[in-house]
Amino acid sequence: MQDLVKELTWFIIGIAFFILEWTLPSFILLFFGFGAWVTAAFCWAFVPSLGLQIGTFLFSSLGFIFLLRKSLKARYIDVVQESYIDELKDRFIGKKAKVIESIKADQIGSVEFNGTLWKAYSQETIEKDQIVEIISKDNITLFVKSSYY
Repeated sequence: MQDLVKELTWFIIGIAFFILEWTLPSFILLFFGFGAWVTAAFCWAFVPSLGLQIGTFLFSSLGFIFLLRKSLKARYIDVVQESYIDELKDRFIGKKAKVIESIKADQIGSVEFNGTLWKAYSQETIEKDQIVEIISKDNITLFVKSSYY
């Protein structure tokens, strides 16, 4: 019965790490959850001391981090971020905005887009109340050009 307590404890610790990863996404806690499950399996197969359990947990967790994190992050997290960037481009690029504060060539002005005021930059001078086309976005600055229609 005592051995079952160790196994269940490590298994529950693993679940706790998975829940923490879900609530605090860092893409690191996941590997500690796997390490806890490896330790639970180790406790099931052998009767290790507490020091050996902790060593197994740390070694397997860090091993998972160093061996798998980079490739899994590239496969799952970066794909989601690229998708988000593409979605942002669809929301801004090619859309029209109204100049609120004149934009001098190579200087910052402001435009209204979707009811929100944005900093705007253009390589050409654009006067107040003109309609512009958004050509790119960098953080909170929209890069615009004259829109003739």
